[in-house]
Amino acid sequence: MAVAGFELFIFDLDGTLVDSRRDIATALNGALTELGLSALSIEQVSRFIGDGMSMLVERALRESSRQAPSEELFKRALAVFREQYGKHLLDTTRLLEGVPELLAECSKAKCALVTNKPVEFTERILIDLGVRDYFDLVFGGDSLPVRKPDPGPMLEAAALARASASDSAVVGDGWQDIQAGRAAGMFTIGIATDQDQHRVLSEAGADIIFPGAGELAAYLKQLGRS
Repeated sequence: MAVAGFELFIFDLDGTLVDSRRDIATALNGALTELGLSALSIEQVSRFIGDGMSMLVERALRESSRQAPSEELFKRALAVFREQYGKHLLDTTRLLEGVPELLAECSKAKCALVTNKPVEFTERILIDLGVRDYFDLVFGGDSLPVRKPDPGPMLEAAALARASASDSAVVGDGWQDIQAGRAAGMFTIGIATDQDQHRVLSEAGADIIFPGAGELAAYLKQLGRS
């Protein structure tokens, strides 16, 4: 069954479906302080989320130490962060407002999740928050040879779901989602909670932007009635 003309919805995770910023910051600061570096604010950490765990750690090290990290320091920090995040993964991470309604509506079609977060952590979050069954497939940043903003994961998800790119929609809060979706030839739906984020998604070429999951859910329901 199609929803609003789409056979497949491909969702991002962090910032789109869940608020995981505090747990990521807790784990990251645990790694930084263990290595003798200064902790960062949640606002600082939030700017580094979206390109996978390695980029997150590298950016945090640069911000905290004000210099490029050595390979040895980077590897150590990555290992410690991964350990810390495994411990704090679900301390405060919760579904964003409107997400249950959005997933219930979109699951009338097919749903996939494509994130740059490692798939191990992704699966744990989805299962613990009770939404894993909404998704026909889940790709993490380590599931395929490429990750967003490369369109590869989007195209692979569509192929496995037996949906055409033109009948697929990407839903995300980051420019990486929009760029990957556009490169794959898919409709792109941005989620922007503030003006700066709206500007970034607009500049990335989002076809339509909503202030939250609830507003998108209401829009899709309205289209279904028309």
